[in-house]
Amino acid sequence: MMKTCLQAVLAMSLGASSLAPAGEATYYTPTPVSGKYDAAVALNNAGLVAVNNRDTNVPYRIGYISTFPMSTSVGTLGGSDSVIRAINDNNDAVGESTTADGASHAFLFARGRLHDLTAEHGIVSAAALNDRGEVAGSDVDGRAADLRNGKVDAFGPPGSGAAGINDAGDVVGDYFLNGLSYRAFSYSLGRFTDLGTLGGGYSSAAAVNDEGAVVGTSYTADGRRHAFLYENGTMTDLTPVANNSAAVDINDLGQVVGTADNQPFLYDNGRLVNPNTLLVPNAYWRITTPIAINDAGQILSNGCDSQGFCYVTSRFDPVPAVPEASGAAMQLAGIATLAAVFARKWRRRLP
Repeated sequence: MMKTCLQAVLAMSLGASSLAPAGEATYYTPTPVSGKYDAAVALNNAGLVAVNNRDTNVPYRIGYISTFPMSTSVGTLGGSDSVIRAINDNNDAVGESTTADGASHAFLFARGRLHDLTAEHGIVSAAALNDRGEVAGSDVDGRAADLRNGKVDAFGPPGSGAAGINDAGDVVGDYFLNGLSYRAFSYSLGRFTDLGTLGGGYSSAAAVNDEGAVVGTSYTADGRRHAFLYENGTMTDLTPVANNSAAVDINDLGQVVGTADNQPFLYDNGRLVNPNTLLVPNAYWRITTPIAINDAGQILSNGCDSQGFCYVTSRFDPVPAVPEASGAAMQLAGIATLAAVFARKWRRRLP
């Protein structure tokens, strides 16, 4: 009988009010990931960042991957400088480095080794890489190219360059169309596609997710510069009322980050919001110009402190929604209380 009563209590308690599921972030908490004399430039899905040194007062400025509490330097190709452009989930990186004679060469940093992509493959700039180690950039002839399994595919026309690559090997970027203006493109399964514009003459792709959705910037018919989302053959204006905007990254959830009229934006599930309105109360750091967003929803952004000094890059971590008024704890406490009441009543009935 007592077991039956307790089951009834549990059923009433759980049936009357189910726990709120963990859904979208209710706010973001900032963590500085660079200092005054360096800047984080890339973010992977583990939340690790690539950082470039920008201190002009030191003889060596070498990029590194922050693997807190340690960091991994990518080194150089014999010169004094290296600049990281992108990292993947294997903590590999691509970018450019000076050589011993001062020339700038593209590099791939993989499994602790630095590879000279210019000397070995004729890649002069490396913009992105995927988790398979495939690299997207430009070759010596100024054409968009990718490097796969040791072979270069210079697929772009003259005056083109790659900006992003996804894990399927799709590449996006821009190319110079008829000597008049740049246009966004995608390259997938050997097919080069002009993505069009929002009505103006210019567009440029910045990133592509694993679903093939592309984001970037385009001119509108009235000459405004607007962030776009391209998917399923359609280019959508993400900020139709803005004067000027740009989208810089998209994750596999379809979340897009960028700036609009000098303010940051987050596009999520059809909604456009300023992520600064979602910061924890009294947050010391604020988002100014987003750089990247990963599949965990973490945003990498340049930022300013509460006093208005802008000198760091921060990672803004989403905090999952929790049940209202600590619902889970309150519910368990309620169950325990009701169970104790029934137990006392049951004991009183015992001979």
